[in-house]
Amino acid sequence: MLSLRSEQRTGTAAYLAFTRPTYFYAGIIKEQRSKMEKDEDSIVGTYMPSSSSSNFDVDVIKVETSTAVIDAELGVGIKPKSQLMLPSSDKKQGSRASRCTRTVPTPGDRIQADVTAVVKRLVRSVEAKQQHDADEVVRLKLSEELQQGYRILKEFMSDVNKSVNRLFMDEVDVEELQLWDYHERVKDPIWLKKMKQKFDDFTYQSITDFVADFRRMVENCLRYNGPDHVISKKANRLNTMLEQKLALLSWHVREKTSLEATSAVYGSTSPKLSSCGFTGTRKRKVIVPNDNSHLVQQLREEEREKKKQQRLQTMEEKRKATEAAEQEALDWDNNLLKEPIRMQMMTCWELPQICHFFYLTQEALNMPLLNTYELERCLAMPRESSMLAMIMTTLLCSPSQRPKLDRKPPMPYRIWSKRLKKRVAQWYKMLCEKGYDIEKVCTKFGFDTKLFDVLGECDPLEEQEFHELNYIERVWIVKSLCDYCLVSRLLLFS
Repeated sequence: MLSLRSEQRTGTAAYLAFTRPTYFYAGIIKEQRSKMEKDEDSIVGTYMPSSSSSNFDVDVIKVETSTAVIDAELGVGIKPKSQLMLPSSDKKQGSRASRCTRTVPTPGDRIQADVTAVVKRLVRSVEAKQQHDADEVVRLKLSEELQQGYRILKEFMSDVNKSVNRLFMDEVDVEELQLWDYHERVKDPIWLKKMKQKFDDFTYQSITDFVADFRRMVENCLRYNGPDHVISKKANRLNTMLEQKLALLSWHVREKTSLEATSAVYGSTSPKLSSCGFTGTRKRKVIVPNDNSHLVQQLREEEREKKKQQRLQTMEEKRKATEAAEQEALDWDNNLLKEPIRMQMMTCWELPQICHFFYLTQEALNMPLLNTYELERCLAMPRESSMLAMIMTTLLCSPSQRPKLDRKPPMPYRIWSKRLKKRVAQWYKMLCEKGYDIEKVCTKFGFDTKLFDVLGECDPLEEQEFHELNYIERVWIVKSLCDYCLVSRLLLFS
């Protein structure tokens, strides 16, 4: 029963507090402020700084404690007891305590802050009213369709759309953003404040001019940044908002804002697009384009076409480079195999025989597959050919070394030419010992008797290097090495 009565009393008090008039609370606030001003005057009168540091600290405590009492009466700015600055004889402790104490604003400071805020709000409201009156004067001097465009522009420039219009309000600062190619790619820039200035100067003759400038601003952004950029998405959002607002206009005004009409105004290089259902009778259904507008589709198509042209250009450059490389190789080959080497190569039957030998002994000699074309060219340039270096390394090494040759690089020309000189010198030494009996020497080494007819009875490598010999002499030396390897190494195929 007691709890029920207490709840009833509480509810009655809450109802009375809720139904009290506003002037009742205003009177209480006025009394509190007057009391605060009187207490502040009494505090200022009692505060007299003395010469001694101890009295000065005590006076500061009086001011701060009195202010704390006033704040306690108001219920704000109450400071805990631990944060109050206490008198101390130690100057270091006093200074440390003063640093830890936060400054409490006086009631006068709070009143002054409230007054300043009210004044600022009044100034802003007056400025807004003056701007509204000036805009109203401009709007009344415009035609009916331009008034619709001016209203749309003011809505775009309002703070409600600040997240979208912030980047399009002012001219692009090329130096700050370091967009050095902006004016080269954007020939006719436009921004929202410039459109507003055109309305103020009565430059626009119809709503077509305004819509053309707005779409040109969107197109400049999309063309410079690309359709997938963050800024382009904001511009696309502005374009969508524009189309939505244009869709609410009367049908004869919508005809003046079609894409064909605005494209003719600012001379767009874009092909004529459909007017998205803006033309026709009033009963026609109005189609409002979404973010994937015709302009974005066109820019994407242009970007795809540009990439296609770049790919075609790259393919053409590669084709030309390949043709140039082939022509260079052909010129090099013609220069390398000039007469009489070409004629000797065409009539030399030893080259296919050497290739056949390497084909049969490929696994035993640990050699890669060799064709006639490579053999003809490598014998024409013995110092530069890596294939000939591999052949000579294989033929001049011992059978125990050949299985490991693929793990090591081939001998350079300087080394294998010295080994070749020693090998050919042994042949001629045997020829001298046999009394220049060519048949006995050829039988012993497995040579063809034509070898010494080509090289002569004297060793040609004593006075010349291998690359200084003629083409036929080089071929016969390599063929003789193959014959010696085949006949003298009977365990080669075991």
